[in-house]
Amino acid sequence: EYMGTTLSPQGLSMAAGLEDIKKNHAALEKAMKTTPINFAKCNELLDQLKLALAEASLLVYGSVVPSVDMLVLARSTLEKGALLAALQKDAPGFARNFAQLGTYYTDHADAMPASEDEPLITSLHFLDLLVRKAYDAFHSDLEVLRPAVLATELVARVIELERCILDGRFNRVGAEIRSMSAHPAAATFLAELVDTVRVESAACAEAAYTTLPLASARALLLFDRDDEVIEYARAKGWTVAGGAINLRAGAVAPVAEVPALMVLRESLKVAKELERIV
Repeated sequence: EYMGTTLSPQGLSMAAGLEDIKKNHAALEKAMKTTPINFAKCNELLDQLKLALAEASLLVYGSVVPSVDMLVLARSTLEKGALLAALQKDAPGFARNFAQLGTYYTDHADAMPASEDEPLITSLHFLDLLVRKAYDAFHSDLEVLRPAVLATELVARVIELERCILDGRFNRVGAEIRSMSAHPAAATFLAELVDTVRVESAACAEAAYTTLPLASARALLLFDRDDEVIEYARAKGWTVAGGAINLRAGAVAPVAEVPALMVLRESLKVAKELERIV
C-alpha cells in the first residue's frame, strides 16, 4: 500500500522509484548548501537524479501529465542544474537547463506553486542574453514573461541594465552591475558582461572624445583602479599623460558601432519580431 492506495507490483516499483528520487533530490539540496560546494559530488548527484526522473517519465512525458508534486520535483532539479552550471561558469550548461525549465515556467505555471528560484534564474538567463548581445531574444522573452516574475527586483534590475547599455549610459552600468553581484551564480555572467560593455564603451569614447580625464575614463570603462585604466589604454594604443588619456594617439582600430545606431537597429528588430508574433 502506498499513500493509502493498494498498488500493483509495477506500481510498487514506481512508488519505490519516486521515493528514491525524493531522497536523491534531498541529498543534492544538502550538498549545494555546503561551503565550499563539492561540485564533483553535486554533478554526480544531479546526473543520477536527472536519469531517474527521465526513466520515470517526469522530465519528458506524454499525454499524461505527472502530479503537481512530481512537476515541482522535476522543476527544482532543473533549477539546481542551472544554478550549478552558473556557479561553475558553464554558460552552455546553464542555457540547456533553462531551456528545459521553459515548460515549467510557462505551460504549468498556473498549476504549480511559485518557485523561489525562478526570479534569480530568469535574471541570469537575461544576463546571458546581454552577454551574447542577443537583444532581439531579450525583448521577445520579456514579452512572454509572467507579470509576477517581471515585477521582481532581480528581473527589473536586468531590464534597467539593458536600457543603460543600449542608451550608452555606461556610467550607470557599473552601478547596476554592482547592485546585482550579491549572488555568486551571477558572477560569471556579470564578469563577461563587463568585458562586453567595456568594448562598446571604448568604441564610443574613441568616437566622441579626443582626451578624457583618467577618473572619467575609469568610470566609463568600468575599472576600479587607475592602474587598470592605464594598462587598458596602452593596450589600445592610447597615451596617458598629465592625468588624462589621449584617445587619438597611436594606431587606433576602426571605431565600432556607436550604441545610438545599435539602439535604432535593435528597436527595428524587436518591432519586426513583435509584428511577426501578432
